[in-house]
Amino acid sequence: KEVFHAISEVRGGDASEGRSSNPYIISPSLLAADWSDMKGEVQRCIDAGVSHLHVDVFDGVYLDSPYALTFGPQMVGAIKKRFAEHPELVLDIHLCVDRPARYATAMADSGASRIIFMFEAMSLDEAVKLAQTITSLGMKCGVSINPDTSISEIYPLLETGLVDLVDILAVEPGFGGQKFNP
Repeated sequence: KEVFHAISEVRGGDASEGRSSNPYIISPSLLAADWSDMKGEVQRCIDAGVSHLHVDVFDGVYLDSPYALTFGPQMVGAIKKRFAEHPELVLDIHLCVDRPARYATAMADSGASRIIFMFEAMSLDEAVKLAQTITSLGMKCGVSINPDTSISEIYPLLETGLVDLVDILAVEPGFGGQKFNP
Protein backbone atom coordinates (compact mmCIF):
# COMPACT_ATOMS: atom_id res chain seq x y z
CA LYS A 1 0.00 0.00 0.00
CA GLU A 2 1.08 3.55 -0.62
CA VAL A 3 1.40 5.83 2.42
CA PHE A 4 0.33 9.45 2.28
CA HIS A 5 1.24 11.83 5.07
CA ALA A 6 -1.58 14.29 5.42
CA ILE A 7 -1.15 17.39 7.52
CA SER A 8 -4.76 17.44 8.54
CA GLU A 9 -6.89 16.44 11.44
CA VAL A 10 -8.90 13.24 11.33
CA ARG A 11 -12.38 13.70 12.71
CA GLY A 12 -14.98 10.96 12.89
CA GLY A 13 -15.65 8.28 10.28
CA ASP A 14 -16.31 4.56 10.27
CA ALA A 15 -13.12 2.56 10.79
CA SER A 16 -14.37 -0.31 8.62
CA GLU A 17 -15.63 1.85 5.77
CA GLY A 18 -13.68 1.22 2.56
CA ARG A 19 -10.74 -0.37 4.34
CA SER A 20 -10.50 -3.48 2.16
CA SER A 21 -10.79 -1.65 -1.18
CA ASN A 22 -8.68 1.43 -0.36
CA PRO A 23 -5.15 1.05 -1.80
CA TYR A 24 -3.81 4.00 0.23
CA ILE A 25 -2.83 4.53 3.84
CA ILE A 26 -3.59 7.94 5.31
CA SER A 27 -0.99 9.01 7.85
CA PRO A 28 -2.20 12.14 9.65
CA SER A 29 0.44 14.43 11.06
CA LEU A 30 0.37 15.15 14.77
CA LEU A 31 1.65 18.61 13.88
CA ALA A 32 -1.99 19.47 13.11
CA ALA A 33 -3.28 18.00 16.39
CA ASP A 34 -4.51 19.91 19.42
CA TRP A 35 -1.34 19.48 21.49
CA SER A 36 -3.24 20.13 24.71
CA ASP A 37 -5.26 16.96 24.03
CA MET A 38 -2.78 14.61 22.37
CA LYS A 39 -4.40 11.55 23.97
CA GLY A 40 -7.79 12.54 22.54
CA GLU A 41 -6.36 13.41 19.13
CA VAL A 42 -4.57 10.06 18.77
CA GLN A 43 -7.70 8.26 19.97
CA ARG A 44 -9.80 10.10 17.35
CA CYS A 45 -7.37 8.94 14.68
CA ILE A 46 -7.58 5.34 15.89
CA ASP A 47 -11.39 5.53 16.07
CA ALA A 48 -11.41 6.78 12.46
CA GLY A 49 -9.46 3.70 11.36
CA VAL A 50 -6.02 5.29 11.06
CA SER A 51 -3.18 2.77 11.23
CA HIS A 52 -0.23 5.17 10.75
CA LEU A 53 0.59 8.45 12.48
CA HIS A 54 3.14 10.93 11.15
CA VAL A 55 5.19 12.57 13.92
CA ASP A 56 7.06 15.65 12.72
CA VAL A 57 10.22 16.23 14.77
CA PHE A 58 11.61 19.75 14.37
CA ASP A 59 14.61 20.91 16.41
CA GLY A 60 14.60 24.63 15.62
CA VAL A 61 18.04 24.26 14.00
CA TYR A 62 17.51 22.45 10.69
CA LEU A 63 14.45 24.65 10.26
CA ASP A 64 16.04 27.83 11.57
CA SER A 65 13.28 29.13 13.80
CA PRO A 66 12.62 29.20 17.55
CA TYR A 67 9.02 28.28 16.69
CA ALA A 68 10.04 25.11 14.84
CA LEU A 69 10.40 22.96 17.94
CA THR A 70 8.03 20.00 18.19
CA PHE A 71 8.11 16.43 19.45
CA GLY A 72 10.90 14.20 20.68
CA PRO A 73 11.43 10.63 21.83
CA GLN A 74 9.52 11.31 25.05
CA MET A 75 6.32 12.07 23.13
CA VAL A 76 6.80 9.02 20.89
CA GLY A 77 7.32 6.82 23.97
CA ALA A 78 4.28 8.31 25.71
CA ILE A 79 2.06 7.59 22.70
CA LYS A 80 3.37 4.02 22.43
CA LYS A 81 2.81 3.47 26.15
CA ARG A 82 -0.66 5.05 26.27
CA PHE A 83 -1.85 3.15 23.18
CA ALA A 84 -0.10 -0.16 23.90
CA GLU A 85 -3.43 -1.93 23.34
CA HIS A 86 -3.02 -0.93 19.67
CA PRO A 87 0.27 -2.60 18.70
CA GLU A 88 -0.71 -2.22 15.04
CA LEU A 89 -0.39 1.58 15.34
CA VAL A 90 2.59 2.64 13.21
CA LEU A 91 4.52 5.74 14.26
CA ASP A 92 6.37 7.28 11.33
CA ILE A 93 8.91 9.74 12.70
CA HIS A 94 9.82 12.52 10.26
CA LEU A 95 13.13 14.03 11.37
CA CYS A 96 13.51 17.63 10.20
CA VAL A 97 16.55 18.06 12.41
CA ASP A 98 20.22 18.94 12.37
CA ARG A 99 22.37 15.79 12.61
CA PRO A 100 19.48 13.27 12.37
CA ALA A 101 21.72 10.27 13.09
CA ARG A 102 21.90 11.24 16.74
CA TYR A 103 18.14 10.61 17.10
CA ALA A 104 18.03 7.06 15.68
CA THR A 105 18.69 5.08 18.86
CA ALA A 106 16.48 7.30 21.04
CA MET A 107 13.58 6.95 18.60
CA ALA A 108 14.06 3.18 18.34
CA ASP A 109 14.08 2.93 22.15
CA SER A 110 10.88 5.01 22.32
CA GLY A 111 8.97 2.66 20.00
CA ALA A 112 9.21 4.38 16.61
CA SER A 113 8.20 2.16 13.70
CA ARG A 114 9.94 4.09 10.93
CA ILE A 115 12.30 7.03 10.70
CA ILE A 116 11.94 9.31 7.71
CA PHE A 117 14.88 11.69 7.39
CA MET A 118 15.44 14.77 5.26
CA PHE A 119 17.80 13.92 2.42
CA GLU A 120 18.98 17.52 2.27
CA ALA A 121 20.26 17.36 5.87
CA MET A 122 23.36 15.34 4.93
CA SER A 123 25.63 13.96 2.25
CA LEU A 124 24.73 10.84 0.29
CA ASP A 125 27.31 8.79 2.21
CA GLU A 126 25.83 9.98 5.52
CA ALA A 127 22.32 9.15 4.26
CA VAL A 128 23.35 5.58 3.40
CA LYS A 129 25.02 5.15 6.80
CA LEU A 130 21.94 6.53 8.59
CA ALA A 131 19.65 4.19 6.62
CA GLN A 132 21.88 1.27 7.66
CA THR A 133 21.70 2.38 11.29
CA ILE A 134 17.92 2.78 11.23
CA THR A 135 17.30 -0.66 9.75
CA SER A 136 19.87 -2.29 12.08
CA LEU A 137 17.84 -0.90 14.99
CA GLY A 138 14.79 -2.80 13.74
CA MET A 139 12.90 0.14 12.23
CA LYS A 140 11.85 0.82 8.68
CA CYS A 141 13.57 3.67 6.87
CA GLY A 142 12.13 6.45 4.77
CA VAL A 143 13.61 9.46 3.05
CA SER A 144 11.97 12.83 2.53
CA ILE A 145 12.85 15.43 -0.07
CA ASN A 146 11.92 19.09 -0.39
CA PRO A 147 9.70 20.19 -3.30
CA ASP A 148 12.66 21.63 -5.21
CA THR A 149 14.89 18.54 -4.89
CA SER A 150 15.01 16.32 -7.96
CA ILE A 151 13.97 12.75 -7.19
CA SER A 152 16.95 11.55 -9.21
CA GLU A 153 19.21 12.78 -6.39
CA ILE A 154 17.97 9.98 -4.13
CA TYR A 155 18.32 7.14 -6.67
CA PRO A 156 21.68 5.98 -5.27
CA LEU A 157 20.13 5.76 -1.78
CA LEU A 158 17.10 3.88 -3.08
CA GLU A 159 19.34 1.43 -4.90
CA THR A 160 20.72 0.25 -1.54
CA GLY A 161 17.35 -1.39 -0.78
CA LEU A 162 17.33 0.16 2.71
CA VAL A 163 14.53 2.66 2.08
CA ASP A 164 10.90 1.51 1.91
CA LEU A 165 9.19 4.93 1.73
CA VAL A 166 9.83 8.14 -0.17
CA ASP A 167 8.09 11.26 1.14
CA ILE A 168 8.03 14.05 -1.46
CA LEU A 169 7.01 17.17 0.39
CA ALA A 170 4.28 19.29 -1.15
CA VAL A 171 5.20 22.25 1.07
CA GLU A 172 8.45 23.66 2.41
CA PRO A 173 9.14 21.96 5.75
CA GLY A 174 8.55 23.88 8.93
CA PHE A 175 4.99 24.98 9.45
CA GLY A 176 1.50 23.64 8.88
CA GLY A 177 -1.16 25.57 7.03
CA GLN A 178 0.88 26.29 3.88
CA LYS A 179 -0.66 26.27 0.43
CA PHE A 180 -0.30 22.85 -1.23
CA ASN A 181 2.46 22.84 -3.88
CA PRO A 182 1.42 20.22 -6.49
